[in-house]
Amino acid sequence: MTMNLVLSRYGMFGYEKKEITPNVTKIFVGDKSVAVKKAKRKDLINRFRMTYQLARYYRLSMIVPLYISKQNELAVQSGGEWYYVMPWIESSANPSASYYTRLFSELASIHTRTAHVSSCNPEYYEEWADRQQKETEQHFLRYEKKIGQVENRHYMSPCEYQLCYLYPLFHDVCRRAGRWYNRWQDYLSEEKQMRTVLCHGSLRPSHVLQGKNGLMFINWESAHMGHPGTDLGSLIRNALSSPWPPFDTIEKGLRDYRNKTSLERNELAWMMLYLMRTDLFLSHVDQYLNRQQSAPEVKWAQRFERFRFYFSNLLSLEEKVNQMLQEYSDDQIQSK
Repeated sequence: MTMNLVLSRYGMFGYEKKEITPNVTKIFVGDKSVAVKKAKRKDLINRFRMTYQLARYYRLSMIVPLYISKQNELAVQSGGEWYYVMPWIESSANPSASYYTRLFSELASIHTRTAHVSSCNPEYYEEWADRQQKETEQHFLRYEKKIGQVENRHYMSPCEYQLCYLYPLFHDVCRRAGRWYNRWQDYLSEEKQMRTVLCHGSLRPSHVLQGKNGLMFINWESAHMGHPGTDLGSLIRNALSSPWPPFDTIEKGLRDYRNKTSLERNELAWMMLYLMRTDLFLSHVDQYLNRQQSAPEVKWAQRFERFRFYFSNLLSLEEKVNQMLQEYSDDQIQSK
């Protein structure tokens, strides 16, 4: 009933429905199939307006179009929830080996066309960076205290043992994150400018579909004008949670992105800071130890194992990013 009420606002009627996920329904409306998406955010109207104004102005054909309601809106409300409708895209189930490379390339096009570069005073960000460093240190101290409490027990569950095993790895990530805040400030002090672009805000492979005419970026609910490193980090984060991330492809994608944009060192450093955020892991630790979710032990074990993959892979990625940053220095020496 809800889907037909939503479609009626677009002058459509659904004949066949198939739930793809709890928030996405594929519906045949007579001459075509559409996707009806229930939005998670309540402030998406302004985000959509900004995104599609920029898409129209800069001809960003890789941003999936939305249907306009009879009230000339990009999304409608029904039962207190927000919904929007877009064309159904039959995406390839097995993306080609060049998928990630093309993804970085298309993201570079979006960022380049919508970029706004402005000068900035690095001193303005010193207090914020210091505060973030101290927060990261506090996160580790909280984690250390929780591990101490776990180790004092006579019995540890398998997940609690996992958390103890993760201690040195998490410690290393927290330590390196502190260094990246310093490096980011140093790069910003030298470059004295910051680039803002149209950011997707929740970029992951599932939000980029392989259509007949190329890649299509969907789900712009978290769109905003922001730092390009946020999108780069968001895109890479998902891959790092797997046992064997495509490091070579990611590195090639980053290099292609750099060649097509004015990717600065402070932007690469920001990407690493995004990837080294410690709050998500600590949130999961709190939920598990406080039993805030009723997920079975095996589900928690899988989550913490993914964090182990993530942290280990993140440190490997750091080596490749350091190599790229060294190339910046080499280029500067050669240009003198």
